Amino acid sequence: MEITKTTTVTMPSQQKSPKNKAIDISSLANKIAERANYIAAREFYNKVIHFREVAVSAFYRSYRPKYYDRTYSLRYMIYPNIINNMFSFEIGPDVPIYTGWHRVNADYIYENTFKQGYHGGAINGPEHPRPGVPTWRWPYPEYTRWGRKALKGPSIYNIFMELWNNYITGDQLATLFQKAIQEAINKYQNEINNLVIAHMSNK
Repeated sequence: MEITKTTTVTMPSQQKSPKNKAIDISSLANKIAERANYIAAREFYNKVIHFREVAVSAFYRSYRPKYYDRTYSLRYMIYPNIINNMFSFEIGPDVPIYTGWHRVNADYIYENTFKQGYHGGAINGPEHPRPGVPTWRWPYPEYTRWGRKALKGPSIYNIFMELWNNYITGDQLATLFQKAIQEAINKYQNEINNLVIAHMSNK
């Protein structure tokens, strides 16, 4: 999501002003837009971090008592990024930061745990009692026997996407852009004032 950069600013007296004044105004407008983009992108980034923590925490809270070591690495299947003041995020097993966190195949973790909400389990193996359904094995750490069906908690993916969609379709988004633009204007207020003074003095 990007606040459109302003490339030109047309003022009533622009034709009578020196050419470099029009360039100065356009350059300042671009700086304000770039700063507003950065402020908005930073806010989006922080929201994604917050929403993914909420989603991952809800998943882990759904299993008691604690049975396995919780690395919370599932959070890294949601990867926010800012490049050139442009914000984006990726979701999936192949995002750069997630590689190598689990001994189990990342695609399996993504589909069965991250999206479906299963707390571990295997869907296949010798003498699997319910092929295709995540099933626990025991005892730890040998895993020589099949146990019951793995507990299914809330979907991290669904929780995150609901939080994100509510955010970008609600009133908060308009408020964010207004705040970003105002903060950007405030940052360059002195330059704005100087251009106004210079423009008025050339009348």
